[in-house]
Amino acid sequence: MASAFSFRAILDKMDNSDSDYRYMATSDLLTQLQTNSLRIDPDAQKRLCKALLKLLKDTNTEVQAMATKCLPYLTLSVHPKNAAYILEKLLDHLLDLPTAKTKSSSSDSLRAMRDVSSLALKSVLNQLSPTMPNAPALISLIVPRLLPPLSSLDSVAHAADVLIEVLELLYEMLTRMAPLCTQYHSRASSALFHQMHSKNPLVTKRTIACIGALSACCQQDLFVAIVDTVLRDLQQPGDTHSIRTGVHTIRALSKSCGHRLGAYVQVVAPILFDYAALDRGADDEQDDLRENCLLALESFCLRCRREMIPFAETLSKCVLQLAEYDPNYVDDERDEDAEEGMQEDGDDLQDDFGDDDDDYSDDDDTSWKVRRAAIKCLHAAITSQLSPASELCSTFGPFLVSRFREREEQVKLDVFSAFIDLLRLCSSQAAPTVTTSQSQLTPSPLAVDPMSVDSSNETRAELAPLYDEAPRIIRRIQTELGSRSAKVRIKAMKVTREIVAAMPSLTASLVAKVIKEVDQGLADTGTAMKTEALLFLREVIESGAVEALKEHIQLIITRILSGTNDRYYKVTAECMRFGSSALVAFGRSSPECKAMMSPLAAHIYDAAMRRATAQDQDSEVKEAAIHCLGSAVSQFGSDLGAQRLEEVATVMCDRLRIDVTRLSTVRALGVIALSESAGILSAKMPEIVSTLSSFLRKNNQILRVAALEFLCIVPTLPTDNDADLIANLSGLISDVDLTVTYLALKLTSNIVKSRGVQILPRISASESIYPKAIALSTSLLLQGRAIEGLLTFLRSLAELEAEPLRIQVMLEDLKKQITIASLNATGSSVPASSIYCVAKCVVAICDAADAQLRARIAQDIVSNVNSDEIQTKVLSLACLGEFGRGSTLLHDAGEKELIKNALLTALDSTHEEVRTTAALALGAICSADGSSGLPALLSHLNERPHQQYLLLCSLKQAISSSKQTDIVPLTKKLISVLLQQPTTFVKGNGAHLSQTESRSTTSSEEESVRTATAECLALLAHASPQDVLKSMKEASKSPSRDVRAVVAAAIKFAVTSSASNNLLFGHLRSNMDAFIVLIGDSEVIVAKNALQAINAIAKSRPQLLAPHLETILPLVYSRTVKDKDLVRVVDLGPFKHEEDYGLDIRKSAFDCLRTFLSGSLHLRIPFIGMLDQVMRGLRDHADVRSIAQLILTTAATTEAAPQMVEIMDVIVRELGATFNERLKDNAVRQEIERHEESIRGAMRAVRMMENVAEIRADQRFQMLLTNVVQRNFAEKYESIGKSEIEMMTFGSVSRSRTDDSSRAAMHQQHIYL
Repeated sequence: MASAFSFRAILDKMDNSDSDYRYMATSDLLTQLQTNSLRIDPDAQKRLCKALLKLLKDTNTEVQAMATKCLPYLTLSVHPKNAAYILEKLLDHLLDLPTAKTKSSSSDSLRAMRDVSSLALKSVLNQLSPTMPNAPALISLIVPRLLPPLSSLDSVAHAADVLIEVLELLYEMLTRMAPLCTQYHSRASSALFHQMHSKNPLVTKRTIACIGALSACCQQDLFVAIVDTVLRDLQQPGDTHSIRTGVHTIRALSKSCGHRLGAYVQVVAPILFDYAALDRGADDEQDDLRENCLLALESFCLRCRREMIPFAETLSKCVLQLAEYDPNYVDDERDEDAEEGMQEDGDDLQDDFGDDDDDYSDDDDTSWKVRRAAIKCLHAAITSQLSPASELCSTFGPFLVSRFREREEQVKLDVFSAFIDLLRLCSSQAAPTVTTSQSQLTPSPLAVDPMSVDSSNETRAELAPLYDEAPRIIRRIQTELGSRSAKVRIKAMKVTREIVAAMPSLTASLVAKVIKEVDQGLADTGTAMKTEALLFLREVIESGAVEALKEHIQLIITRILSGTNDRYYKVTAECMRFGSSALVAFGRSSPECKAMMSPLAAHIYDAAMRRATAQDQDSEVKEAAIHCLGSAVSQFGSDLGAQRLEEVATVMCDRLRIDVTRLSTVRALGVIALSESAGILSAKMPEIVSTLSSFLRKNNQILRVAALEFLCIVPTLPTDNDADLIANLSGLISDVDLTVTYLALKLTSNIVKSRGVQILPRISASESIYPKAIALSTSLLLQGRAIEGLLTFLRSLAELEAEPLRIQVMLEDLKKQITIASLNATGSSVPASSIYCVAKCVVAICDAADAQLRARIAQDIVSNVNSDEIQTKVLSLACLGEFGRGSTLLHDAGEKELIKNALLTALDSTHEEVRTTAALALGAICSADGSSGLPALLSHLNERPHQQYLLLCSLKQAISSSKQTDIVPLTKKLISVLLQQPTTFVKGNGAHLSQTESRSTTSSEEESVRTATAECLALLAHASPQDVLKSMKEASKSPSRDVRAVVAAAIKFAVTSSASNNLLFGHLRSNMDAFIVLIGDSEVIVAKNALQAINAIAKSRPQLLAPHLETILPLVYSRTVKDKDLVRVVDLGPFKHEEDYGLDIRKSAFDCLRTFLSGSLHLRIPFIGMLDQVMRGLRDHADVRSIAQLILTTAATTEAAPQMVEIMDVIVRELGATFNERLKDNAVRQEIERHEESIRGAMRAVRMMENVAEIRADQRFQMLLTNVVQRNFAEKYESIGKSEIEMMTFGSVSRSRTDDSSRAAMHQQHIYL
């Protein structure tokens, strides 16, 4: 804290005649102000303010600058009266105008003081925040002083400087302090329009910028008035100045608040197209007008995409015409076929011709600005996808190739950028190709289905126009790679790389033509060009085009070896990466290619070794060099010589000890271990394994995974490290990291197989691997590969059948684990996933046993089906299901029939777990019988109507486990039987229940039967989509509401259960109309299922819905309205209870809207129209309101979020009603929790909207935020962060709460299986 003595000393020094003293005093003052340690009374503050303001006139510029730095801190820390005094003085200096009698020297001092005052005021505004307590008072002081000069002064010579400074300050306040300037918006608008037509271009430019800033934060009525005024200027024929000013203003408005201008695009766009037309002449003023028209249209494309779509064709014609506009230069468009011939005869001649265009220069020519604006507008049309990718490619692709001849460098660079984005857009439309491993798992018809939604033919159609232009593209790229401009060469090389990535079939011909230019790029002195050339070569080599580089590899490797000595580490690292890729690609290619690379491999190895062992290397270079060493040894180890191979093993061991390089070294060792050169690691293997074993204790998960993957590769591990390795592996067996667990179990299985019986004591010891693996078998988190690893581990132990881990011992341990799990279970029974995992473990162990032991175990399991203990019976049934699914245990037909009878008997059990497990086991065993198993189930379904639901679950399990060849012949019969099930429901499926219980569960049983039937149809649809969808289309018109409900639910399950069945989606696309109409069905259950089906399609394949949005949206919107006919009021005496049977429909409808908004479909849906429906949801039931709040939160994250300002009145009203809602005094806990969640959902929406600048500047939103949220819920609001909003997932709100326990348990078991 500054003492009175130090304060007086500062004042004395500030008045000293020595400028050094004055400078040091202001410097000390700045330090105290910045640390907030200056504490003086208001009178002393006034003296300090006067002294500091006096220093603004100091003759020493350094003192002036230091005083200017002090002013913002002083203004914001002193008493408000003193702060007002500072601002008044600064404004007086700023607005002080010279008179006619003012001398020249005085005029210069006034101008200098004005500049200093303006800088000081801007510094104050930069430090000022709208949330500061004194901000409103300071703004109310500044703004009224700035507006009168704008209304009274003309931009004559002596006033222009003042106006420019005033406009710059006003722009700062409108952009930074918008919420505090609301009361001055109307006056500011009038003052700004007074200056908009100023004769001074700088004043006009600053005025237009202020109008743009004002439009972004003003009320809607004022915004409409501003736009109307600008439109009047645009529509004044003959007034060139007004038109040009209007176009400038429209461009500023579109940049600052394009979302608000969207409603006027229909009016403004035709005017801009008209003014940009070439028939209006060619002069500098007209060119400037064209440029601004195009830039305004560019802004429209980026910010008002939906409104610009109708003008896509007109925009294309306009930009294609103006992108060639060059009145001062005539391009003779030489015949390119002749050019190609000249190129083949002599490349130098081509280079000379190519450089002729660059020799032309005209400093007075401004037409290049028009061409650049046209290309920018074209680029915006591509980026915003005004048209489908195929149309954009056919319209703009060939044209952009022709504009590679552009003579202006900056325009040419923009052409390249637009072409790159066009290539990326078209290539991104491609569906992921099916790899070899995937094709083995996919039925062959899927690969050639012409109706496939993601067919590769569609991808080829996207790029067809560019493939047609391939020869011209290659010729022009070759020319541009030889340009004199370094920027053009770099950009052209980037284009070349993108061509290889998007159109790999052109790689060979492209490389043949440009290899000379690529070589020159590698030899270029600039690092940027070298890097681009290396990236291009690596793209070529990684695309598999080895043959394209075969003839040039000697030249390329020479350049690469030279590049490894480059001073710039990025170039060196990229050379190492290319060397590694080239070694792998050539090593795996034909013998001829491998022979060509063989003599070069040693040179690449030597270069990589130098970099890997050097001490002063960047970590990126070291990692790339180590990876290159691994590739060289793995592919060409036999050609490197014994000395190099011995050296690399030693170096790798050394690099393992260094933190920076150990991860890349482990990966390189893995590459070597998988190659023919793996023997070089034998001598160092104990050291390597010991080091990698220590890595298993590290917290670095990536390093642990890499170490485990390497250890799993090694066929025989040294025995010396067994103790440490087993100890370290024991710590990795848990459900915390299933990837690490899987690898640890896999490695342990390898150790067991190689070591045999001698390793069992270590593994079975307390707290070792085996006890933890057994405990892991009942984990609720276990899934996927971790289960596979566990089964492999137990199977390897069972194959040894030795003490202390004999098969019977392991089975007993698994049984004990079930008992432990039942004691620890939160409910009354062990979770289904745990039981089925243990059953899989039992089957895996039994499969490794001999025939006699397997038979004895089977008898024990069958006998346990009749056990009195529920857990034992359930586990036995689950084991029988696993045996039937994939085990070799059951061969005898009589034994199978005995087991089936036991399972059918178990269906009558009084325990739900027993019945559901028996049903799934029966389905699994029937699936093992092939084509005879499904008919047997169908007969049981007819014979046992009281077990309809359970047998449908058995049928579902059988279909999912059966082969496609067994299902297809029975498809029609299965469809017929399934579609009869909802109409043949027998009340009393729960025959074991009492009459009262049976009546209470009838409704849920009906829903369960419909769900199980729909799931069966969905599984059949994957096997035979054409037949099933045809039958379901016919059934969608059934008079039975249950059948229609099943059809809608089947579509949902079919879509959600497989997102990769292109054949299914292809047939679904052609039948969408029949299923969409179900949304409007009069039955609640049908409409709800149809909405859920549409929601599922929107998540997985939104392109199926795009052509039908005009039909879907009105139907979905109609379902968001509360239907009074579905509301029943029950009189309960003292009070009345309302039952809303339409609640589930509205929840499903709003879920659909949220999915539409979160995916690609939101670009095709009117944003405000959708939000109107959401506003209805905000005043609905609490469950619906929570979904509507999520939609509002999602809407604030889209690019259309600024449009929410248009309906901010409604948003604020509805959210305010939620915040102001009060609970009754006797509210129960459920009502309290629901109310708090509703408040929290509203705060999430407010938090996300606050991130949108246009919404944050809106006064209505600020009032809600300040007066309601921050005042009443400040603590809760601060606790809501972005991470909480990002964690919200689909379906988390509208999950059904009415599923019965039977259906939930069955669903859990089926999903697990």
